[in-house]
Amino acid sequence: MDNFLLESVVRELRPEAQGRRVSAVHQAPTGALLIVLEPPAGGGGPMAIVVESAQGRERLYRMRGAIPLLRSPAAPFAAAVAHRLTGRLLEEIRKEPSERVVVLRFSGAGFVAELIPRSGRLILLDGDGTIVGVDHPARGAAAERVRTGLPWAPPPTGDRPGVFDAGADLVRALTQEARHSGRPLATILRQSLRGLSDAVGHELERVAEAGGDPGRELDRWFEAFREGRFRPCLYSPLQLREMSFESASGADAFFALPLELAAPPPGLTVTGFPTASDAAEALYEKRLAGADFTARRDAVTGLLRREAVRLEKLASRLQADLAKLPSPGTTRRQAEALLAGLNQARRHADHVLVPDPWSEDPASEVAIPAPPGRPLQTVAADLFRREAKAARTREAVGERLTAAETRGRAAGELAAAAADARDVEGLDRVSIRLKEFGFVFLPERKLRRGRGPGSGRASTSGGGGRGEGAVGAAGVPASGRLQPAGVRRYESEDGLEILVGRTARDNDRLTFRIAEAEDFWLHAAGTPGAHVVVRNPGRIAHLPEKTLRQAAGLAAWFSRAAGPEDARPPGRRDSTGRDSQKKNGSTGKGSKGGGKIEVHVSRRKHVKKARGAPPGTVLLKRFTSIFVAPVEPRTEGEV
Repeated sequence: MDNFLLESVVRELRPEAQGRRVSAVHQAPTGALLIVLEPPAGGGGPMAIVVESAQGRERLYRMRGAIPLLRSPAAPFAAAVAHRLTGRLLEEIRKEPSERVVVLRFSGAGFVAELIPRSGRLILLDGDGTIVGVDHPARGAAAERVRTGLPWAPPPTGDRPGVFDAGADLVRALTQEARHSGRPLATILRQSLRGLSDAVGHELERVAEAGGDPGRELDRWFEAFREGRFRPCLYSPLQLREMSFESASGADAFFALPLELAAPPPGLTVTGFPTASDAAEALYEKRLAGADFTARRDAVTGLLRREAVRLEKLASRLQADLAKLPSPGTTRRQAEALLAGLNQARRHADHVLVPDPWSEDPASEVAIPAPPGRPLQTVAADLFRREAKAARTREAVGERLTAAETRGRAAGELAAAAADARDVEGLDRVSIRLKEFGFVFLPERKLRRGRGPGSGRASTSGGGGRGEGAVGAAGVPASGRLQPAGVRRYESEDGLEILVGRTARDNDRLTFRIAEAEDFWLHAAGTPGAHVVVRNPGRIAHLPEKTLRQAAGLAAWFSRAAGPEDARPPGRRDSTGRDSQKKNGSTGKGSKGGGKIEVHVSRRKHVKKARGAPPGTVLLKRFTSIFVAPVEPRTEGEV
């Protein structure tokens, strides 16, 4: 964050924030803390101070509009800040001279925001100024200064003078040095003056190149700070509403300052704001939206590319499996030759020799494998069965190969479309098509919003405005990352979505993070297996018959009761006949009679997690049972 912009934000905050009590501390999905202050005694609404120390996101300003509050628990440091600061009076807010360090002193506690690029951190203090918490551990030399139990001290300043201590004469002397050495003035100024931002350094360099006095220009800034005359503005390559995400992510051509530049960079547009906090919020709202979009686009693109590579490898393995199969008709011809030459058959070790009925040479013979002592008619029947099994295998593997190749090509095309996306709408179109591939993602942490200024109190419902943008852009996941949930996705014949967990931990995520209370939940009884969830957005009372059989068949297929997958008989695409059902009190054991397996059917709201239970282990408060044959899915997305 620009040092001059931070200075102006702190000066604006003092009269508004000092003297208020902290009503709550929340953590946004980006990691930023929201220190919410109670409304002033004279009336008005609550206010929230946004502060974050992550690299590239070092910021502090007042949030305008609605105040978003998180439903999910905060990280340990944020929870510690909330515990220590809630209810305390903010007595003072000040900034260290020429440093990006802001100190908030409360009654009986303290909070420090060191917003120094590449080494920023948030520090929690007790009433005596002793460090009691840090948002992330310090490394190197800073570790000896920022450590729990030590009194906090400002970062060492070194021998360089601070930018707010510099006078016009020093800037003029540095300008002469730049002219004699041929080095850029902005570089010399940044190396000589502590706390000078790149934007202001380049401004002084442009003033000097235009024949002006950079020392006088810096005095203009100091005079504005002394008198409190700020004209906050944001410089950008285009108007804010026209900016692409790529340009929003760039730091060089997109910045905010408390004053307009006398010699702004060519090609930039300027947008004015009433306060420095407004300018800072607009800057980071756009910048974080760009960063989140880029991260999300990279995640989608990488996911699809990995899927394309996986499918390519799968297709190679399937082709190798096909190559291992005997040519069509080979074992059938052997069986027919054996039956035709039973009278002339001659055993020899572990095979039998019979005349070749397809050869014009009457002396030609065919060697057919035949275990000693096994009747030749039985050997012929075995060969016919092998031929039939090979034909079924060839057909099944061929179908899987075709599906893998088709899906792999589609994944590659979709990855290219994701990489070419330039806006949220384009990426959303790609994300929607991810459902066709059976991808399911972990839900984002949800926000709830408080009332904006003027409401008279902090609330956890309603609201709108720009509050959400300060911590994560609308339309873009707050984290900027898509997290695959480890869940298979299918669609029933009735059009309902069926989700199947892959591992025990994935089962937990599916049941307790993804599924809603009214969703239907299925699991093979009394045996390890996948959790199966049927989405129920319409809150229907009972599953349609076809969907019930399909979901239960999947629960049976992805369970240990069905046996090893490579040893199972081909699963049915659907159950036949009416499935028997029974109420609570079943034995919980899978039925092997007729190839059917018992599956428990419940609602997600009746599924509980026992304390300390292994992943995937649950307790059912209420359920029914259904006996079904396993339903083998052909590909994800199809039952």
